[in-house]
Amino acid sequence: MFPMSHYRGIALLLLACGVLFLFSCTRSASLSPHAATAGVPEPTPNLAAAPPKYPNTAEGLHSLMNDMLEATKRGDQQSVDALMKQTEFADYAHYLVSTYSPDPLVGEGWNITYRQYLSDNEGQLRELLGILAKADDAKILVRKANDNPAPGRGFEWGLVHYARIPIDVYCVTLLSTNSPDGPLNSIGYFVYADGMFRWESIVPFAYPGTYQSDPGTLNESEKQATGAAQYPNSPDGLRGFLGELRAAAKSADQAKVDWMIKQTEIPEFRNWYCSMYVPGSGLSWAIPYGEHLAENEKLFKALWEKLAQEDGEIRVRKLVDKSGGSRGLEWGMLHNSRTPLDIYDTDWKSGTGVSDEWIGYFIYIDGMFRFDSIVRRVSVRAAPASNR
Repeated sequence: MFPMSHYRGIALLLLACGVLFLFSCTRSASLSPHAATAGVPEPTPNLAAAPPKYPNTAEGLHSLMNDMLEATKRGDQQSVDALMKQTEFADYAHYLVSTYSPDPLVGEGWNITYRQYLSDNEGQLRELLGILAKADDAKILVRKANDNPAPGRGFEWGLVHYARIPIDVYCVTLLSTNSPDGPLNSIGYFVYADGMFRWESIVPFAYPGTYQSDPGTLNESEKQATGAAQYPNSPDGLRGFLGELRAAAKSADQAKVDWMIKQTEIPEFRNWYCSMYVPGSGLSWAIPYGEHLAENEKLFKALWEKLAQEDGEIRVRKLVDKSGGSRGLEWGMLHNSRTPLDIYDTDWKSGTGVSDEWIGYFIYIDGMFRFDSIVRRVSVRAAPASNR
């Protein structure tokens, strides 16, 4: 039988061997180029990314909108807000520049507009979902717009056709005829970007047709009358038209004055603005144009009744592109349109020494000079207040 000291020696020897073994393993791990950082687990190889919750299909967007509606019905405002937050653009300026306009200034300008109205527009959508939640016949319809955009060169058409890169555009309709709060028929637009449906809330939900072209502001006889250009597309042509308008006002021929002013309207103005400018920006001008058209035409008529009683001359200047100039109002008018426009600036030079009078800008569209009435009339000595 071995003495106790013998067993103690064997135990100490085994303990020393164990320490040496652990030290050796630790040192080998520290020298290995593939060793994991202490405390950080190695990534699991070949782990596939989780699929998006809402796939890029009409069904995927329908599922998203239906989840918002169901959360609204439950009174789960937190879930509604979280889902709506996912539909926001993280960087609207980047989206706009990469998709539609290469000009960073244009993108930044619309990013400001997007952020400015985002909260109000999301609040409106919550109200619409609230109305839909109370209806027993609530419907959410989703249509992909790429293959068959709405007729007329309106907002939807522009979203699809003016994108510089492929983009998927969807139209959502919130529909009910039996809601306690009254009938509901409202449409909005979403695009699929960065793995999620993003709401183009530059254009809030609205009644169908709001963002499409008008059926036509002129009847057939008026369209035929304006089809042939009576006034050539030149400064002399515009001067001739305005001279005839002044003569009609001087002779108190009200019917002719009204008819000539009618010709200066932009036919199907929503169509024209949305086909000519970046979607969203076109509407920002089409909407006030339509809302204030009657008021502006009344002021325009009063101006010619006033000028008809004075001595002077009509001056016309065609806007021309000047390299190296400042990016002011006229620069924007020439550069922001998708196709070149013929734009004229007009003013009245008094023959009696009184202050000159600025008349306004005219754009030659469909064989006629159209009054750009959203640029408000001010004194010729002051810069126009409106900007594009």
